[in-house]
Parts: sequence; structure tokens; C-alpha cells
Amino acid sequence: MKCWEVFQCQKKECPAYKSKDLKCWLFSGTHCHDEIQGKFLEKMEMCLDCEVFKSNMDLAAMKESMEVMNKQFKEFRQMIDGEITKYNETEKKLLRASNEWRATFDSMPYGVMLLDREFHILRTNSYIANISGLPINELSGKKCYELIHGKDKPIEGCPQIRSSKTLKTEILELYEPGMNKYFMVYATPVLDDEGMIKAYVHSLIDFTEMKDKEKKLVENRDAFLNMLKELDFSFKELKAVYEGLIHSFVNAIDAKSPWTKGHSERVTNYAVAIAREMGIKQKDIETLRIASLLHDIGKIGTYDIITYDIILDKPGSLSNEEYALVKMHPVKGEEILRPVRQLQNVLPVIRHHHERIDGNGYPDRLRGEEIPFFARIVHVADSFDSMTADRPYRPAPGKEYAVSELKKYSGLQFDPKVVEAFLKILEDPEKFSKIPIEQIMQSRERITHNEVCKS
Repeated sequence: MKCWEVFQCQKKECPAYKSKDLKCWLFSGTHCHDEIQGKFLEKMEMCLDCEVFKSNMDLAAMKESMEVMNKQFKEFRQMIDGEITKYNETEKKLLRASNEWRATFDSMPYGVMLLDREFHILRTNSYIANISGLPINELSGKKCYELIHGKDKPIEGCPQIRSSKTLKTEILELYEPGMNKYFMVYATPVLDDEGMIKAYVHSLIDFTEMKDKEKKLVENRDAFLNMLKELDFSFKELKAVYEGLIHSFVNAIDAKSPWTKGHSERVTNYAVAIAREMGIKQKDIETLRIASLLHDIGKIGTYDIITYDIILDKPGSLSNEEYALVKMHPVKGEEILRPVRQLQNVLPVIRHHHERIDGNGYPDRLRGEEIPFFARIVHVADSFDSMTADRPYRPAPGKEYAVSELKKYSGLQFDPKVVEAFLKILEDPEKFSKIPIEQIMQSRERITHNEVCKS
């Protein structure tokens, strides 16, 4: 029995057809019944019933081979099924990740676009669809400058063009009048393995609210600066009034006698020069300046209760009662200025500018470091001016005498550090010349009591 007889095959081109030597299609290596020989496993079952096959094959060996092949086929099928299962699971994971990515992508509070090198949109998120007013599935393929800017070519300063040259993220701040929005645009190149640009990621961040706040902040700042200018002008006016009042007090003090005319101003200039020589801060020097100008304001409240001639113009020594009245002026000065809140920091200087380092001063007989520092400076400046000015009971002893007295009583009456600083000024012509004193000791005009009376 031949194979072509079993299957009644009429394929004349088959080499087994009516062949005397080829007894079975299995050995022919050709097609049979229009099927690929690779499907022979399915035909083997028919072979087992074929008399030709049986007469030419060892059935036992064939059965064993069939079992091996069936086993291998099953293992192969199991392997294929496993791979298909893994592929399906991977596909599901990828789909899930894609959906999650899309949800995240669309929920971003700013626009994101993936563009090709020709500015075509490859992919984008819902934000871009919302600001453009088009469905998201219609955005692919559109040019970004047409969609966003309404232009027929890239805008000036386009970050993608700059990014194509730098291969880095480029940024552009722009205002879109059609949307009435301010955007910060970022363009980042996406490179392939060879470092060539294959796409760009564009991010559009709306910072209109921030820009509006910035404008309001600028407006508020300008308004605040204008207010400061007005306040500065008002402060200067107020300060001028303040300074005027202080100098009115000083004039009132010095007007008590021609012998003390200019005394407060000169004491102030000496005190400020000492403070600068000692490295005191300008802010504190201002306090010292005010205190020095007003240090004798208590004489207004003291000498009004006695006659003008008895004390200020007395040519001889004062009696104990008169001297006791003189010693009241530091306390009276403190009492006069105490109601003025802005002058609270000068009160200790005014009260204690006649205290001595050895504790023999007045009014509280303080000693050493107990005496306010600025009061110690005013005491030296006050004493020096008194020793270099004319008085009704004596002519001015002169600068040399005053210097010798400062040295003699340094550490007893005067603070040694203050005296040391003042002597540096007095002994240095350049430093001494910088003290703004209208009447320098060498040229100080002597004014007699009689000359004042004639005027």
C-alpha cells in the first residue's frame, strides 16, 4: 500500500506519487495534502493506522519517539503559554501605568507639550486643551506657535530655538494678550543615545496671579516710599522745630549774663570732639550733643528767684548761701526737662555733670564709674571752657592754665580717660582747629559789665 493510494492523492508533482521506491510521505520530505510537513505530528496519528507506515517503521521505536516528542511539545507549549501570560500581565501593567501617567499628566496645574524639531505637537495634556479651547485629540500635529501664540512662525526669543543651540533648558517670560495671561515657558531638549535632539518638552506655567501681586506690591512700595518722603519732610520740619526749641533754651540760658554768652555751644563742641576722639558711635554722640547744649538749663529755674547782679555778675567770691543756690541748677535742670519724653536719656547727664571722680561733687556725691559716662565728658568740657573764659571776678586764665589744671586733677575731679582724649585734641593743632568754636581762646573778646550796661 502506497501513501498516494491510502489518501487517494492525485498530486503528480509529488515524488512519492506512483513511486515504487518511496513508500511513505514521511520519508519524502515533501508536501502532502497541501499541508506543510511541519505539521507531521498531527499526521502521525494517521500513520499509526497506515499499513505502509507499519510495514516500514519500528512501531515500538516510533511510539517511544512520539512520547518524547509529545513531552517536548507539551513543555514547549507550556513555555509559550507562560510567556503569553507574562506578556498579558505586562501589557496590563503598561496599560495601567499609561492610564495613571495620563491622569497625572492631565492633572498637572500647568501645560506640558512634547514637540518634534519642527514645532509639531506630538503629545500634550488637558491644560493645553483648556487654554486653546480645542479637544485634546485634535491637538496632535499642530504647530505650537500657531496654537499658543496665534503666529505663523516661532515668536521672538523662542526658547526651543535657543535650546536647540545650547542643548539645555531655556526659559522665556511672556505675556499673551489674547489670553491676558503671563507665562513662564521652559523648553528642554530630549536627546537620543548619540546626543542628538529627537524632541522637546515644553512647560507653560501661568504666573499671572503672581505678576498681579507683584504689580500691587510695586504700587504699595511706591505709595510707601512717597509716604516715607512725606514723613521724612515732616520729620525734618519737626526736627528743625526741636532744634530751634533747644537753641532757644540755650539762648535763654546764655542770655542771663554776657559772661556766659556762647558757653553752652562751646561746651557742646568740646564734648562732641572728645566723644569722637574716644570712638563713640554717632547715634550716642547726638545724645551727648543735646545734653551738652542743655546742661545748664537749670540756671533758668535757679537764678530767677534772686537778683541778676548777685550771682552772675558778682565780681567777688560767692557766699555759702549763693554757692548753695548755684549748686541747685543740675537738679533744677532735670526737673525742667523731666516732662519731655524725648529728652529722658539726657536727664542723667544734666543732673550729674558736676559730680567728681573722688566723690566730692554735687548734687549726689557720686564717684568713679557711678557717674554717667557722658556726664564725665561734659564736666571736663564745661570746666575747660570756664577756665578759658572771662568772668566778672577774673580775666580768663588761658589755655595753658586750663590744660595744667586738667592734668593736675585727672583722677580726682576728672575722668582720666576723658582728660587723656581731650589733651590729644588740645595738643594737636590740626585736631583742635576742627572744633567749630566761634571764639577761640586766643582771640576771645573780653566783655566787661560796664560795656554791657551801656548797650
